[in-house]
Amino acid sequence: MSRCFRLVGAPADLLRLLKKLPRPRLNILANPCQRALRCAGMVALLGLSSGLWAQSSQTSSAEPSRQEEAGGPLLCSSMEEACRVASERHLDILRLFTGDDWCPACQHLESTILSRPEWGRAMRGRVVLVREPLPGYRPEGAELLAVEQRRAAMRQMNVNGVPTAVLTDERGLPYACVSGSDVSVQAYLSRVREALSRRIPRDAALARAQSCEGLERAAALIEALEQVPIGLRGCYSTWQDEINRLDPQNRLGHTVQRPVVRSAEELEALLAPIELDVRRLSEAASSGAVGESVDVEEAGAAGLSGEAGDVAARAEESCRALLALLEENPRMPAELKQRCFELVAATFAARQDEDQCREWLLRAYRVAPFTEHAKQKLRPALGLPVRPSRRSAPAPSARADS
Repeated sequence: MSRCFRLVGAPADLLRLLKKLPRPRLNILANPCQRALRCAGMVALLGLSSGLWAQSSQTSSAEPSRQEEAGGPLLCSSMEEACRVASERHLDILRLFTGDDWCPACQHLESTILSRPEWGRAMRGRVVLVREPLPGYRPEGAELLAVEQRRAAMRQMNVNGVPTAVLTDERGLPYACVSGSDVSVQAYLSRVREALSRRIPRDAALARAQSCEGLERAAALIEALEQVPIGLRGCYSTWQDEINRLDPQNRLGHTVQRPVVRSAEELEALLAPIELDVRRLSEAASSGAVGESVDVEEAGAAGLSGEAGDVAARAEESCRALLALLEENPRMPAELKQRCFELVAATFAARQDEDQCREWLLRAYRVAPFTEHAKQKLRPALGLPVRPSRRSAPAPSARADS
């Protein structure tokens, strides 16, 4: 009977265990006392097992699940639990919106990056991980309500694709995003570390605001808010309201910048003249005209000054125009965002800055790594092997009639 006294997960496990025990060869009907003792022992063991199972269930629901075997970060099942744990342990929260049952990029992120020990060692003791799955099937009941809440949170934070990791503080206020997957663990880790570092200037300005009043406090809050990407500022309505209350006449000149939602056609119209000018700059740079005067008659079509007569100055101006377009349109489709990143890389190529050119080409690839453009154009430009296309093979030609 000593085999019975081990911790079991549920009464059903105990029943399976009892069935495996050796039974004494005796006539139970002829020994009613032994039969009664056996039944009483089973009832007592079932009661003990139920109590232990209920206690372990309450304990597991109160504490976040851990990934001790993999040495990874703490894993919480909800944002409420993550905020409590992050507040107690002074950690950040990594809120991962994913569709790992249908999205190739999400599957790549899970299998190639998040499951690696390098990721676990780097993020353990640094963040609390919350997975926000968006399934490809139609959920029902409580799962449907949870998915709708996740989609509402994505709309509030202007997250328009998966996988996207949103970094938040212990109160759940987001301060940075990491979109897409990456080619390696180290590349993704560098992006996450860069995103985590964005909290430092925001909190420094917020700490100054705590010791100020009036316009000084409003100015410090504005400085803290400017450290947050425009797409995430919709979650800071209380800060905006306090700024308006402290500076009702807007003497500080603060304008509430909200993300602009434009259609794909409008974005194409805004991008086309900038793209035309960048291509002209690339042609001029390839002909060795860097730093020399070039024709700028139609430079004003892209909203550029036209006074910058050399390639390097015009490339810098085009780069600023592209970055402004990206900043003002956080909901830009992935294909258009990929084009913008590629054009920014071209402006650095025109200025002969190879490191920055490759960095922006990598960003362009990360946005949508599974498009045909990324496979056939960006991967060779980055020195990566070209993936075979999934297009179907041509049908065999019909035989000629004999």
